[in-house]
Amino acid sequence: MSYQPGWYPDPAGNTGMLRWWDGVQWTQHVAPAAPTTVPTASVAVAQQQPTTTSTPQEKSALGITGFVLGIIALATSFIPIVNNVSALIALVGLPFAIIGTIACVKRRKSGKGLSIAGLIICVVAFILVLVTQMIFIAALDEASKKIESSSFQSVSSSASSFASASNGQSDIVTSSQPA
Repeated sequence: MSYQPGWYPDPAGNTGMLRWWDGVQWTQHVAPAAPTTVPTASVAVAQQQPTTTSTPQEKSALGITGFVLGIIALATSFIPIVNNVSALIALVGLPFAIIGTIACVKRRKSGKGLSIAGLIICVVAFILVLVTQMIFIAALDEASKKIESSSFQSVSSSASSFASASNGQSDIVTSSQPA
């Protein structure tokens, strides 16, 4: 194993002295060791690099749950009557996404992007449910008004034809009586 060139404690045993290692052999160059810069470890220890093995952080299960619930709520928010359940799903997914985002921001978990996306999707799904509910209500109100007006017109036309028919009968009845 070859060591990098540099100043190391003198292997000849001169305490307080450093000797230059040229990468192949020790040279004649020596220097006094400064107390603050003297490496106290051996050459092998000085050459060791700290090994950093980073273990992958665990993904935020709460953030992922909020994301999945948001997607389900968003996908079903256009379906009449079912979108009532979609609103509940979005409201349930919202706290999951919020807590998952907080856990990711505090660096305890990974998956910050999924958590934030879940948060946004849950809010959008809930707003979309409210908007589609208003559209459905407006359409039902308009349809019920049309039905009422058409049934009122048919009732009034039936009543007027009944009245004209009954007036005609009374004329017939009155004309058939002897004078």
